Amino acid sequence: MASSFDPTTTPATEDPASTTAIAEEDEAEAILPPTQLHVDRAPTSTIIEMPSQGASVGGFCLQRGQDLVNIVVRHEVQFGSRPWLPADLDAAGALLNFFADTPMTPATKQTAKILKFFPFIIDSDRSTLPEPYRAIARQLMARWDDQNWGAVAIPDIPTPVPTMTPAVAAAQPPGPQQGQATATRRRRIRMPPANHPVFGDNGMMHHIRSTIGGEKSSLVVDPQYPRPNPSVFGHNGLTVGTCWPLRVAAFRDGAHGAQMAGIAGDYGGLNIDDGEVVYYSGSNSHDNCDPHNAVLSISTRILTTSVATGRPVRVIRGSESGWVGAPVAGFRYDGLYRVDSYSQERNGNGGAYRRFVLRRLAGQPPIATDRPNLWERGQISRYKEGY
Repeated sequence: MASSFDPTTTPATEDPASTTAIAEEDEAEAILPPTQLHVDRAPTSTIIEMPSQGASVGGFCLQRGQDLVNIVVRHEVQFGSRPWLPADLDAAGALLNFFADTPMTPATKQTAKILKFFPFIIDSDRSTLPEPYRAIARQLMARWDDQNWGAVAIPDIPTPVPTMTPAVAAAQPPGPQQGQATATRRRRIRMPPANHPVFGDNGMMHHIRSTIGGEKSSLVVDPQYPRPNPSVFGHNGLTVGTCWPLRVAAFRDGAHGAQMAGIAGDYGGLNIDDGEVVYYSGSNSHDNCDPHNAVLSISTRILTTSVATGRPVRVIRGSESGWVGAPVAGFRYDGLYRVDSYSQERNGNGGAYRRFVLRRLAGQPPIATDRPNLWERGQISRYKEGY
């Protein structure tokens, strides 16, 4: 299935303007900026850096992950619940800061066995690492999950992008112009014509821009667009039946907090969509090999919290959900669902995962099974043409 879940307020009829973002102590931790995901240490403390050559990123990260686990296990064996030695805390802090500074990629995630080491470090029943250090590890896992582990979130645009000669580029006035490529970090954003039928001001992909650079292009939200805060509870200004060609457009409208993360596929049959009731597993559930401990990704933690608080979640249903009433193309907002309960199950690898039961709240407009309509289907079918 392809559904997305965001935290929302309990009453389906509550005015979204009166709701607030996650801020209370009983909610999942907010993801900290990268600059705050570090252990405070003395200037003379050890610093671990990636070798400039001669070592693969994944292999080096695997060694550092093993080092961190070994420190935790050694303390448990030698000292039990007694306070940690300053030298061991310094070493653990250096390793956590190394991971905070290392860009995550799907290859690094797999090679370094991140989903094996970090859940062990975070688990208070197995790790005596002090809470501030485990909190940093939790935040790193949440950040990586929110960023989809560095994977490309949006399909590439096959349309070739015209380039400008230096003379033509020098003649262009400053600032982004229609059809002009502008520098932004290492990639460039190419602006669409304002009257483009799909990417223009009146199209379903409005304020979605194509980035170019290297061998591939991708789609991003215009940095100047006032994107709604996705952490607001309730419908957040969305209307049941709203459709989007791609996840990035739902991200633009504040329906979801990440361009990719939290919008899941069928996970090899782990998810079941019955329309009014959805059985959903958190992200990375199909990868886990630990038979006792489920991966507590940010979406899994938010859903677990929703079971306790009673706050429903927003459901965005994709065309591959497997339900007969799913949209024929793209993605559709189908309203608020209450997270009733969860159980611990086993995936095909024998690994543990949490399966959540979500039930649609009463008092909402019915699921708009006739959406996307004819015009929306035309828009969805044309976005791959680019601009």
